[in-house]
Amino acid sequence: MDTGHWESDNLLTDVLKNFFLQVPFKCFHEKLKEYTIREINVLFPSTFFHEINQKYPLKKSYQVSFLKTILQELEGRNEDVDEKVYHYYLKLLEQPESETHYIHYMISEDQFITVLQNTSTISDGTTGLSVWQVFVFFQAGKMLADYCLKNIHSFEKQNVLELGCGVGLTGLAVIFACKPSSYCFTDIHEKVLNYLESNIKLNVAITRCLTEANISYFESSDVETKISIINLPWENVDSNLTDSIKPDIILAADVVYDTTLFHPFCRAVNEFVRRNKEVRILIACTVRNSLTLEEFCLVLHQYNLVEKEIEAVTTWNSSFNDKCQVKIFSILPVPTSKYA
Repeated sequence: MDTGHWESDNLLTDVLKNFFLQVPFKCFHEKLKEYTIREINVLFPSTFFHEINQKYPLKKSYQVSFLKTILQELEGRNEDVDEKVYHYYLKLLEQPESETHYIHYMISEDQFITVLQNTSTISDGTTGLSVWQVFVFFQAGKMLADYCLKNIHSFEKQNVLELGCGVGLTGLAVIFACKPSSYCFTDIHEKVLNYLESNIKLNVAITRCLTEANISYFESSDVETKISIINLPWENVDSNLTDSIKPDIILAADVVYDTTLFHPFCRAVNEFVRRNKEVRILIACTVRNSLTLEEFCLVLHQYNLVEKEIEAVTTWNSSFNDKCQVKIFSILPVPTSKYA
């Protein structure tokens, strides 16, 4: 990465993280005016022409919007623009929007988690095909992954299970950066699970896949973590899983948006608490409506569970979006009498 023309290499890294995750560029458009011409020109090879975007491109409309904004800024300063950039822009305009596209979670300068997702936010009756990176909403899964990567040692050699994993961004980041003993992805929508399996194979060198009942197991040559996928309805955790599945850590992101799911989710959590009294439960919630979050907490209390907010990892993009926020909670069992 050529960062020689940036006053802050950390700032460039934050810009790249936002770009590859498709954070709406309008969220930090005003910052562009503060960049020098040299800094702006560094963006082209580091984003659009980066090998990962060339091989696994971001959403066409996102790239067009991002690039158009940069070109307008340069033209407004009467600066010449490389013909290669204009050519790329015109080529994008001619392309139809694909049904699918990629996003990339940047673990380090040279390591990305690449996720294929549906271009529509909601497809086939589910929201799980997108990573909820839509305009005003932060993606809670991304923030949860950030938190895990800031607390790597808490996940090393642990058995982790994710409820409602979607297309797999959080889990793949944890597998590569935190090296848990096992990671179990769970969801229920068939198309989501198909995308998830494709994303696992896109990022992990799978040498063998074995399916037993509703569980698929994957062996890999490049990660030691034992990976599995389970089609898991929250209403029937006890009948869908053998008692041998006792996670040390449960993760969940973007599960607090549909009130009809609150009771099934809490019953699932309680089943895992029954199996392992020491299980740790972490939930990342995008706060779209404070009343919905309050209702979720009340339902938690009905199941003798209590939420404790923990400090989320703040990222550069968070200051550019005041229409929502992400909260991360630790969910803990409490004595039955407390909420009786």
